Amino acid sequence: MQFFLDLIVHLSHKIIDPKYEITWNDEDLSGKERLWLTTVLMSDMFEEFARGDGFVKFANVGGIGEPSKAFFRDYFWDKIVEHMELVSQSLCHRNPGVTPDTIQPYVHEDNAPNVLSALHLIAQGLCFEHVYFLTRNAS
Repeated sequence: MQFFLDLIVHLSHKIIDPKYEITWNDEDLSGKERLWLTTVLMSDMFEEFARGDGFVKFANVGGIGEPSKAFFRDYFWDKIVEHMELVSQSLCHRNPGVTPDTIQPYVHEDNAPNVLSALHLIAQGLCFEHVYFLTRNAS
């Protein structure tokens, strides 16, 4: 599990950082497009990980040395960039109607998320007033 979390954090940081070149339809991605890409990609990766036997697959990688883990993280990154057209088509197909302008990974009083991003929902859950209140009063 730890390697999987490290992997999605690694990929997210590279996708968001404009110093890493990512093109889609022969154009560089804007900040909003990078945010969309990282959110839906990590959401889909987490869903596939949780649905299948991802715990078993990534547990094996978790036990190898750091140089090998770095190799796998970089390999994932290289393949995403190399096959960006296919990756983006797959993400659009799996998340119809979720665009850089419409993405909503958080719960709001008047609407639900249109992409289920476990990491966004966990982060939001930790920031809710009742969660914050419990942790603040515990000390």
